[in-house]
Amino acid sequence: MEVFFDFACPYCYLAWSFLKKLGNPLKGLEWTPWQIMPEVPEGGMNRRWSNLGALRALGEPAEANFADLNLVPNTKRALAAYLWAKARGKGQAAGDALFSAFFARGLNISDPDAIVRVFSEAGLENPAASFDDPLLHKTLEENDRRAEEIGVEVVPSFVSDHRVVLRWDTSFTVEDLAERISSWR
Repeated sequence: MEVFFDFACPYCYLAWSFLKKLGNPLKGLEWTPWQIMPEVPEGGMNRRWSNLGALRALGEPAEANFADLNLVPNTKRALAAYLWAKARGKGQAAGDALFSAFFARGLNISDPDAIVRVFSEAGLENPAASFDDPLLHKTLEENDRRAEEIGVEVVPSFVSDHRVVLRWDTSFTVEDLAERISSWR
């Protein structure tokens, strides 16, 4: 099973956190980066997040903290850095670091220097080479094409056998996800 996700999506952060809280019951889950808002300027854009109260309440049981967010990042570099780290067996650590950097700390993960710093703080190699890597950007384009073919419309979307089996509901709780996972077994 794979999950299409983006580091700018609070529900992806929640799904990531919920799965960790549940002990990662879907071993071998493939996290597929998909940039959901490529139109966001390269440096990100200012935006007040009006739903932080609800997000904080949903995230509390899984210790998914939310900073006072006031921007939407362009995630292309962060997603490329994730793919780069994943190819080196460090996808989980990179995902943890990038989700936390944006949602829990409010860092602008559009900024290449911020991404490098986040990776360094997490004990990961410098991902700067990934930012303009044409092969990684091609992979992101292919993920976009595949998402469209499969019918992925929102993230996170859980996909099995080229079919969306779960589109995230904005009110999902840890318990809701646990129940869905148990029905897949």
